[in-house]
Amino acid sequence: MRNDAIGSRKEALLAGEVTYFTGKECINGHMALRKVSDGHCLACNIQRRKDNRDKQNKATASWRNSEKGREWKEKNREKLLAYWAARDASPSEKYLGQRRRYDAFVKMLKRRATPFWLSKEQTLAMRRFFERAAALTESTGVKHEVDHVVPLNGDSVCGLNVPWNLQILTKSENAKKSNKYAP
Repeated sequence: MRNDAIGSRKEALLAGEVTYFTGKECINGHMALRKVSDGHCLACNIQRRKDNRDKQNKATASWRNSEKGREWKEKNREKLLAYWAARDASPSEKYLGQRRRYDAFVKMLKRRATPFWLSKEQTLAMRRFFERAAALTESTGVKHEVDHVVPLNGDSVCGLNVPWNLQILTKSENAKKSNKYAP
């Protein structure tokens, strides 16, 4: 059953769908998809989250601006400064998780873009690019990176992970080039 096809919650559940459409308005007058898990209208869920967020923001702001909140901040000023310094000095777990996912994605792209017919000599030539980039970084003090001339995941074209598609650029040049290919 398609999500926009009129049906029942039971039919959607049996079909393994996450949402379903009844063709009827909810109690708040929305004509929208409903969640199979609880039968609630998606528009109502969005509004409820927005209302709760606004209520929480008001409560937090009123406490921060109250006499009690100001007293607490003054009393715990050193702790707060230490907390903010530590938070800014080390990356958060959330950031590390995002970075790990990104690194895994890039690794997967390279694995998919590396042809099976690549010889050992060509694989070694690719490794030498990375060694040369590291040596250039060490000798010049400017960060160098290995870049794909034709990007592995470009908008208009996708290249291969092969030695003749590699070049060494400075980090700033590579950032400017981004994921673009200009023949």
